[in-house]
Amino acid sequence: SNTLMDFNMNKNIIKLLICATPLLASCDDLFEPATENVRDYDSMFAEPSFAQGLLGNAYVLLPYKFGPAEDLVTDDVLTNQTSQLGRENDVDDVDFLNYVKMAQGGWSSILNPVSRWGLYHAIQYINLVLENCDKVSFVANDPKTNAMYVDLFKGDCYGMRALHHFHILRTHAGKVGGKMMGVPMLTAYKDIHSDFNTPRESFEECVRLINEDIDKALELLPMQYVDLSESQNDKVPEKYKKEGITAPQYSRVFGSHQAGKVDGRILLGLRSQLSLLVASPTFNPDGNKELWKKAAEDAAAVLRYSKTSADDASGFHIDPKGHKWFAYDVEDGSCAINKLGTELYGEILWCTRKDNNIDNEKRFYPPSLNGWGRANPTQELVASFPMANGYPITDAKNSHFDQTKPYENRDPRLDEFIFHHGSKWGVKGAVDELKIEGDNAPNQQANKSSLTGFYMRKFLRPDVSITKEKAVKQDHITVRMRFTEFWLNYAEAAFEAEGADAKFGDCHLSASDVIEVLRKRVRKDFYQDPYLTECKADPDKMRELIRNERRIEMCFENVRFYDLLRWGTLPQVSTVHGATSTGDIFEVKQTRIFKDYMTCCPIDDSEDFKFSNLEQNDGWK
Repeated sequence: SNTLMDFNMNKNIIKLLICATPLLASCDDLFEPATENVRDYDSMFAEPSFAQGLLGNAYVLLPYKFGPAEDLVTDDVLTNQTSQLGRENDVDDVDFLNYVKMAQGGWSSILNPVSRWGLYHAIQYINLVLENCDKVSFVANDPKTNAMYVDLFKGDCYGMRALHHFHILRTHAGKVGGKMMGVPMLTAYKDIHSDFNTPRESFEECVRLINEDIDKALELLPMQYVDLSESQNDKVPEKYKKEGITAPQYSRVFGSHQAGKVDGRILLGLRSQLSLLVASPTFNPDGNKELWKKAAEDAAAVLRYSKTSADDASGFHIDPKGHKWFAYDVEDGSCAINKLGTELYGEILWCTRKDNNIDNEKRFYPPSLNGWGRANPTQELVASFPMANGYPITDAKNSHFDQTKPYENRDPRLDEFIFHHGSKWGVKGAVDELKIEGDNAPNQQANKSSLTGFYMRKFLRPDVSITKEKAVKQDHITVRMRFTEFWLNYAEAAFEAEGADAKFGDCHLSASDVIEVLRKRVRKDFYQDPYLTECKADPDKMRELIRNERRIEMCFENVRFYDLLRWGTLPQVSTVHGATSTGDIFEVKQTRIFKDYMTCCPIDDSEDFKFSNLEQNDGWK
């Protein structure tokens, strides 16, 4: 964008360059094949794999990450990276430097590491496939099966378009002249002759169009991709049954081999995320209860599918090990990830395929385990974990918190999610105590030692070895959606709609019931929860408890940044702290600085400069 500005081009000249720098992240071959690539997009008509490849680009561009990214600008976690490091032991380092600059007052429309504007590129691929898949010959000489494949591709396109538009909207919606505005909605494929200088839609229209795409996808896709046996013809959807489609024929198209693609449950999850956004204070300043009720009902619609097995038809089940979906079991020497099959019941709603590597441990292990210690939880996050009796550590009377023994008798999730002094770590038969001393101590080794005295433990596996002598790889997944998030969505929305005892959508649990179960599932002997009872009598304390449970359960999953934005509680200035091995608290010199207008993310400067009809959010330049 600076290059364009230096050339002092006027708007009319820039319009002539749209083919090179379009609204979305440009890809010339998408519009005109390069000289060495003589295949055009119409190759998909005779080659279904080519069409799948085009749509696959939209999956590649999904903005889900393993470990913290947006979380790095919140009060939960810092990064120790201070320079561009490159590669070590064939592991690519991830560049977190822009998040550091953003958090320390450098956030602008030019430096915007949380931008989602590039997802319009994915939507271009989606629209291209959507508008042409009727012409694709998926199965020669079998029109009925071919028609099912067309439905599959169309449903996938509508669902993926809704997903990408949601992420753009959640990030870039904001007030223009005091009025809440959405983003441009790309509902048709654009070529070099199209007008990219399109205005922003209203926030309400964006929500309507995303929901419309979700509805279209739900009409075409199954709730879950499963294989039907020859005796299960009755489970074939009625519209295909009328065409004489049998269960094996249906499974050929919509079977378990499609697992990982967008399905009905995932779409209901997306709708829950969208409804919660719409109901939240930033977008619902008047506190419209009907919006909160819809958010609660939409969350309940997802939770009907929170089963533990294919035989469990009841739904509304909170997985008792939901907080341990990544965890290694020292007793039997196994990891929960290894037990995940093609049908992911229990906690995981949507995740990536398993990836066998050591990259994540290399990035996030402490130095004593040969890692780079990239994610450093703050004392503020550590302090948000209550005592084992459920009381916050700030309750001097009831919590029994001892500053000289700060990690004793705490909520077990603290030990499971965060490395602290005295943490136990290792595999079956070889468990050691991790010391926050030597290179592990705060600020001892640049780009490796923690800034806070804490390290991220969540997601990491003790059966991975990253020693130069013997590297041991293990399976990992990146979770895109899990049921605990939607239980928390439900609890928040139900409470804001009708209070702590509210129930919605045939769910047998109230808002306070959900919080009670989530807190009790981590403590086997936790039969009473007097602090929850206390909070139920005080709406402000109940709201704080629900939000704190969300902070704990979803830590390092890049949820908190967007929560703070939708709640309107991103602090303008916040100081973060660390702790020594003796429990002494100290201030970390990475003060978070945000301006009063930073209640939303900016539109990228390069886009705002190129297009006269694209108005920037208030306050951003």
